[in-house]
Amino acid sequence: MQAFRIITIATLAACSGSNTGAGDASNTIDSSPTVDAPAGSTTITGSVGGKGFSTVMSTYWIGMPDADPLGPDTVIYIFDKTVACNQITTAGWDTAAGLSGGQILEMKMVGTSPRAYPNTTAASHIPAKNESLSSYTIAGAGAADMIASGGSVTLSTLGTPAAGQFATGTFHITFSNGSLDGTFTAPYCAAGREP
Repeated sequence: MQAFRIITIATLAACSGSNTGAGDASNTIDSSPTVDAPAGSTTITGSVGGKGFSTVMSTYWIGMPDADPLGPDTVIYIFDKTVACNQITTAGWDTAAGLSGGQILEMKMVGTSPRAYPNTTAASHIPAKNESLSSYTIAGAGAADMIASGGSVTLSTLGTPAAGQFATGTFHITFSNGSLDGTFTAPYCAAGREP
C-alpha cells in the first residue's frame, strides 16, 4: 500500500500558518508556528466520476460551519492541494483561483459526539441530528458539489482547539459514480467556513 503524506496547516490566533512540506518558497503563507497533525494520519483512497483521489495535502476541522437549528455541526475538509487555513475563510472559497482544479471532500456531521454519522438519505440532502452530509468538489469557477448517496463518517475524537488537539475519525462514503474511504486527523481552523 502506498504511504500517504499529509501536510496540515492549522490556525493559532489569526488562522495563519506556514507550509511545512517540501516545495518552493512561493507556497509559504508566513512563518507563524502551526499545529500539524502527524504525517500520514489523514488518508484517502477511491475515486469519484473516474477521478482518483489518493493524495492528502491539507485537512481541516472548521470553526465557523453554517448555522444549524439542530445544534452544532462538526465539519471536516480534506484537500489534495496544500491549502492554508486563511484560504477557506470567505464565502465562495472553493471557486478561488489558488484552489482551482483541486479535489475537496467535505464531511458535515450534525453533532459533536464521537459516533458513526450515517449519510443522510433525505431527498432534500438536509441531514437530521446524528446524520452526515458529504460532498466531493473539484475547486474552480462554477464549482459544483457531488452529493454522497450513502456511507458514513465516524467521529472518533473531537479535541479541544485551544489545546492544539484534533478531530479524528474514519469514513466510507459512496457516490453515484464512485466511493472514498479513509481516515482523518484534522487540526482546527478557527475562522474556516463552508464555501
